[in-house]
Amino acid sequence: MQDGKPTATIVAHTADEVPAKLLQEWVKLMSGAELPIANQPAAGGANLYVGKAALDAGLKVDDIKSPSGEGLRVKCDGKAVHIGGQCPNAIFRAVGRFLEEAFDCRYFDYTASGRIYP
Repeated sequence: MQDGKPTATIVAHTADEVPAKLLQEWVKLMSGAELPIANQPAAGGANLYVGKAALDAGLKVDDIKSPSGEGLRVKCDGKAVHIGGQCPNAIFRAVGRFLEEAFDCRYFDYTASGRIYP
C-alpha cells in the first residue's frame, strides 16, 4: 500500500474468479488492502497473475509430471507473481500454496480461529 491505496493488481480471467477472490480476501485479512481484480495487468505496480492469466503471461505448467493432471506452479520473478495449475482445482490449490509458503497462512475451518495469518 502507498498513501492508503493498493500498489498491486490481481490479474485473472472470469473463469479464474474464485481463486482470484480467495487471494484478494486473504491479502485483505493480512494487510487491510483490497487489491483490485482485473483482466489486464496494471501499468506500474506489481501484478499477481492467477490461472489462465498466469499462463498468458508466460507461466509453464505443461512440463509438470502429474498423473492426475493436477500439477501446480507458483513463480515469483521480482516483478510479478504467477500462480497457475493444470486444472481449476490445481489453480485454487496454487493460491493456497502461495499464501502458505509466502506468508505462513493456514486455513483450518470457516471460524475466525480457524484462519491463521500474519
